[in-house]
Amino acid sequence: MPRATIRIAQFLYRVPVEVSGQDKPRLSVRHAFRGETVEIPDKDYERGLKARAFVEDEEEQPSPVEETAGTGGEELDFSNHEQLVAWIKDDKPTAHEVVDAADGDPTRAEALLRAEEEASGGQPRKSVEEPLRKLQTDEEEE
Repeated sequence: MPRATIRIAQFLYRVPVEVSGQDKPRLSVRHAFRGETVEIPDKDYERGLKARAFVEDEEEQPSPVEETAGTGGEELDFSNHEQLVAWIKDDKPTAHEVVDAADGDPTRAEALLRAEEEASGGQPRKSVEEPLRKLQTDEEEE
């Protein structure tokens, strides 16, 4: 099954699930949300491609975080909360780009998490929130 990162708010797909006592698998509905990377069966993958529901290959598009890491070609200023919020709202970086911007630094992770929270109206992307919280937790354990 191909893997894809969801670009739209949510994408519905079906996966085969083995059911005890039956020789034929049953299709079970799954929902993937923006920023999540999931394995999608071929039929639903084709449907998603036609609907442009997936983020383009990251290999084909260089990450703006690596090049400019901010709005208007400027570097991100992690002490400037408004700039981080504007970057997330206006530039709409992928979850991967937001997590990469933390660069393994728990202080940056905290700043990005607060900005994601505000930019999303209190509903941060799970694919941003979980890795950033883990980064903070890993630092505390050391």
